Amino acid sequence: ASPMTARLEPGTRDGWTVYALESARLRLELAPELGGKLVSLRSAPDGREWLWRNPRVAQRRPHPGGSYVRDFDTGGWDELFPTIGRSEAPPGVWAGRELTDHGELWCRPWQVARAEEAGGEAIVALHLDDPELPARVERELRLAEDGGFTLRYRLQNRCEEAVPYVWCSHPLLRVERGMRLRLPEGTRWRCEASKGLRELPPGAAVPWPRLQTADGAEVDLRAPADGPLGWAAKLFTEALPAGWVEWCAPAGAARLRLEFDPAALPHLGLWLNLRGWSGDDREPLLNVGVEPGTSPFDSLYTAHASGTARVLEPGAEVRWELRGEVRAPD
Repeated sequence: ASPMTARLEPGTRDGWTVYALESARLRLELAPELGGKLVSLRSAPDGREWLWRNPRVAQRRPHPGGSYVRDFDTGGWDELFPTIGRSEAPPGVWAGRELTDHGELWCRPWQVARAEEAGGEAIVALHLDDPELPARVERELRLAEDGGFTLRYRLQNRCEEAVPYVWCSHPLLRVERGMRLRLPEGTRWRCEASKGLRELPPGAAVPWPRLQTADGAEVDLRAPADGPLGWAAKLFTEALPAGWVEWCAPAGAARLRLEFDPAALPHLGLWLNLRGWSGDDREPLLNVGVEPGTSPFDSLYTAHASGTARVLEPGAEVRWELRGEVRAPD
């Protein structure tokens, strides 16, 4: 293989099957049994790991009905469907069940349909076709020789009823002082939930980028770790003016850029956890979630009531993609 060709290496890590996709610029690791989770996204030659890993929660086999935040919040990149937060079901195919926090995909093993090197790319195609779910989910990960990666999605309704849903990608990112968030000009925000911040109730417009903590200190949301800690917030954009977001390493180093079609994924969820929250009643955690998605609400029930849930009719399918790369400094 030429040094510019992306390679694919099946192996194991912590007892799980892991597919490593590697180019000269990027290494991705994917664990199908762990809900199809991306467990590592590491750039070369600096060796920077972009995804956060929970230091106190070991990877174990997830299961439907488990508590994501207490037992399975291990970090990495999950896919959330048909809800983000725990949700009462809206009318239709989900009726009569409470939908799992962080959705129904992270807690089920995915199957590998294809894993190969082709055309200079490393490719792993997964699907989840669980009889408990009314839709089949497919996700193909491609890593190109130049280090860019693409996630291609296909969602297919295979039942007799319409399937209302929310979708978002859920990469949890490492945070250190000096890291900065870059967004399209004109992005507007709403608060979903917050802790330790002054005058930011659910539903409030967010006065981007500066807020105050509960004791009056100033926070700059564009550089969240540079100010006081001890707070957390989940924010959503209104419809994005353009489909991209960047999480930048300190001091003009590299930046992780995600790009997507804003017609397919019109909103960005932003989870800022600056040692303000943990789901296991222990020391609060430090991470950021940058989450392109279909709705500006965590709850499918609320999204459906607001008209922002997507609806997949019987027999229908929808496809979209999300592209990523680690860019060198400007």
